[in-house]
Amino acid sequence: MPRPAAELRATLEKGELAPEDEEGAKARSEQFLQLAKLSTLQEVLLHDMAVERIAADNVAWLKRFAIGLLKQVKSKESIVMRRRMVGWNDDFLLQVLGIKDS
Repeated sequence: MPRPAAELRATLEKGELAPEDEEGAKARSEQFLQLAKLSTLQEVLLHDMAVERIAADNVAWLKRFAIGLLKQVKSKESIVMRRRMVGWNDDFLLQVLGIKDS
């Protein structure tokens, strides 16, 4: 069973490695390999978390932009109703996007 990353790092930092024989060298190489795998996995996970955060920021910006466009349309309906109307009516969508005049 692989040892946790913190335990491996502590063992390597203290110098508590396996004895200097063939089995010890094999154990050391396995420890270093496990540590390298865990470090790589940690980097990948951190990158994925950063990408998710950027994607969330992009969606939030897009939502604010769309609401801004809906506010510019002269209409007696609420913003929520205008959002629904954009989904229902292609002509209204074109009007909101500024492609077609009312």
